[in-house]
Amino acid sequence: MHLLYTKIIFDEHLDVINDLLKEFVHINDLYIVVYLFLILNINILTWNKLMSYIKNTLLSDEKLIFTTGPHLIVFYPCLVWLIIFIGIFLFFPQYIFFGYAILALVAFYFISSYITYISSEYGITDKRILMKVGLIRRNSLEIFFNKIESINVNQTILGRILNYGSVIICGTGGSKDPFFYIPDPLAFRRRVQEQMERILEKK
Repeated sequence: MHLLYTKIIFDEHLDVINDLLKEFVHINDLYIVVYLFLILNINILTWNKLMSYIKNTLLSDEKLIFTTGPHLIVFYPCLVWLIIFIGIFLFFPQYIFFGYAILALVAFYFISSYITYISSEYGITDKRILMKVGLIRRNSLEIFFNKIESINVNQTILGRILNYGSVIICGTGGSKDPFFYIPDPLAFRRRVQEQMERILEKK
């Protein structure tokens, strides 16, 4: 059913995309590029949602309690370079050539941040914590609650203002696994601690 849904979304725009590609040779229109880019993003997001790492990793008797993705702060490098480009475009038009080079950096950082944003997952089940970051080079963590010694939260001043931070999972044996740019990290830690208390009460 999920795969059929994804195929329907793509097929609805397939004819339009094909027509635009035929005309693209004759029409140098930025809106065509933007349209194709948006359609591609819609299908990537849909596919990523349907092929969730956490949901596909659940055990047969495991229940997902909470899941989230990275904070939008992952786009800050793209935003910084975009502001620099706008500044050059408005106040230093004689250096617009350098501005186009910066615009290429904006595109690079946007794609990099976008991939991180759609491919990172943080979840809490009734048995363990699951985290996954990255699409091609994947960094994942699956740790049961009885193997966790502590959970630390680090927040900068900007992180406290925008409500994001790093969560460090300290496991038995001295292992430490940091995960960055988690939205509302204090709430994430609180959910983990509440679940750990429930497990201790059952014992």
